[in-house]
Amino acid sequence: MYTIGEFSKISKLTAKTLRYYDHEGLLKPSARGENGYRYYAVHDLEKAELILLLKQFDFTIAEMKEVLAYDLEETDLAEYLVEKRQKLVEKVTKQQELIRQLDAFLNKTQTRERKQMSYQMTVEQLPAKNVALWYFEGTFKDIGKYTGKLFQEVKGRANGAPFCLYFDEEVKAVGKMALGVPIKKTFSSDNVKMTTFPAGKALCTTHIGEYDRLHEAYKALIDYAKEHHLTLDTPWREEYVKGPGKLFKGNPESYQTKIIVPIKA
Repeated sequence: MYTIGEFSKISKLTAKTLRYYDHEGLLKPSARGENGYRYYAVHDLEKAELILLLKQFDFTIAEMKEVLAYDLEETDLAEYLVEKRQKLVEKVTKQQELIRQLDAFLNKTQTRERKQMSYQMTVEQLPAKNVALWYFEGTFKDIGKYTGKLFQEVKGRANGAPFCLYFDEEVKAVGKMALGVPIKKTFSSDNVKMTTFPAGKALCTTHIGEYDRLHEAYKALIDYAKEHHLTLDTPWREEYVKGPGKLFKGNPESYQTKIIVPIKA
């Protein structure tokens, strides 16, 4: 039998690590003295060597416990290693994607520091307008799912830029929304609802650039409304004057989005 100090030298595991592994139930000593001292046997060394191998390949304590719970054959260990390799590949892929997103964010931040958007506010008297609407519950990211479906229904009846309506007064994880387009005349459809936007006043501004900066336009619009004592109503409308096409995304810095918010009388 070996004392913890002797076993530490043989196994290349520090005494502190051996105590931790004992506490976790990963590598318990074969015997304990009356004074609580730990004593290790030769067969404990085989387990310690396997733990060192697993640790080298970034196995967690929980994963090592699962591997060590059985008397492993060489083929069994290989299966665990193959599965761990796949997990590591997935982890690296996710980290690479995070690095890409981080680089993109840093580039955008540097660009924004050089270029700050100046928003012009206008109060417009909007005429009544016939529109076709596709209602759904979701977020801005879900708009693309319904764009093609909407235009398949509308076909050649569109008479203006597509838009999205937000019916909730605050941002929700899943909100009530509608994707729409102005139409020349109404038509029959099971999926699309025909309605008429009533004439009325609205506070409007135009955002030029990527969609992930639209919140800057909303801040400017809300600040203007507060400063001029305007009470805003729903639904808020984003009109995509210039955006990505069906086949080509174009330059996101050139996208034009008009934000239209009704003003309560």
